[in-house]
Amino acid sequence: MPGAPSFSERLLACPALCLVAWALLAGCPLRAQTPPAGGASTNSFMRVASPDTNTVQLEIAIRRLLPARTGAPIVSLVGVSHLGESNYYAAIQKRLDAQALVLFEGVGHPDAQDDAKPASGDAARPSRKLEVDEDSLQFNMAESLGLAFQLSAIDYDRAHFKNSDMSVEQIARVLGGGTSRRTPVEAKPAEQPAAAPDAARPSTELAVLMQVMDGTSFLGRLANGLFKWLGSSPRMQASTKLMLIETLGNLQGDFSEAAALPPDMKRLLAVLLHARNGVVVEDIKAELAKPEPARTIAVFYGAAHMHDLEKRLCEELGYRVEGDEWLPAIRVNLRESGVTTGDLQFIRRTVQWQLQMLNQPRP
Repeated sequence: MPGAPSFSERLLACPALCLVAWALLAGCPLRAQTPPAGGASTNSFMRVASPDTNTVQLEIAIRRLLPARTGAPIVSLVGVSHLGESNYYAAIQKRLDAQALVLFEGVGHPDAQDDAKPASGDAARPSRKLEVDEDSLQFNMAESLGLAFQLSAIDYDRAHFKNSDMSVEQIARVLGGGTSRRTPVEAKPAEQPAAAPDAARPSTELAVLMQVMDGTSFLGRLANGLFKWLGSSPRMQASTKLMLIETLGNLQGDFSEAAALPPDMKRLLAVLLHARNGVVVEDIKAELAKPEPARTIAVFYGAAHMHDLEKRLCEELGYRVEGDEWLPAIRVNLRESGVTTGDLQFIRRTVQWQLQMLNQPRP
């Protein structure tokens, strides 16, 4: 009798595989299923817009939150797509450089490691220049679509930038039922899996995902080859960007709870989204506790994280939404790319079908 399918096989069998990949690449926005309490909003952090009859673009919000206490920092939730136009990242860099403190996303960044020690003085501060893996799925997708990759486009080497994330080892411990000293996340007793022989070793799900994203697995190499083929034709390139725009701009609900995803993928996504948000919330609480906190804080994370972060900051710390600034991240000019109105309608119908499949319970 054949054994149970592996995590890789379940990924291949998932009808929403392309949506999963794009969600991880772009940090897709997740609309709340119920109106959040306190001063939070019910608005998405991403939307599809058409500034003129020939242009379709993905826009991403920077949401400004005001504190309940006088003198506390103003917080800007800077949602981001990990792929985008170069001028989009230039606009983000300008806004981040104007903040007093930037808490940024970066699993595996030196500042996120368990053994990282605080630097004494600027001379001892480690460089925040991030290495870009040119074999990675994200880098190759950006190259094929004529877009920029976030790690290449944003300069993190700023004194006021602070990594606010988990290390791979910390994520592995949470997935394995262990604890992380920086992450106040606890699974319910019934959800605790049996202890692994090595709690710091990445789980099967995490290891597979990492291999896909860094391009070393069969799935990663296959995806990279597909991206290069799509980038060989301007029309295919534009159509792929439109699929990406329409998908990310129309996702609803908590993606980690999508009915079509295998249970282990749901759990992995829940940790990657919500557990890491716990680190950000704790870092903001630590800043609030200082006698003279930073005047302004920007949280620079994938847009998938932002609804949960907004809800927690409003409920736990009394913040309220002041307003949004929308930046165009990815654009397609239909006339210049040769994409017809019929092509666009077909893409939109395909996306809607995939979204419906995403919410269909697994057999």
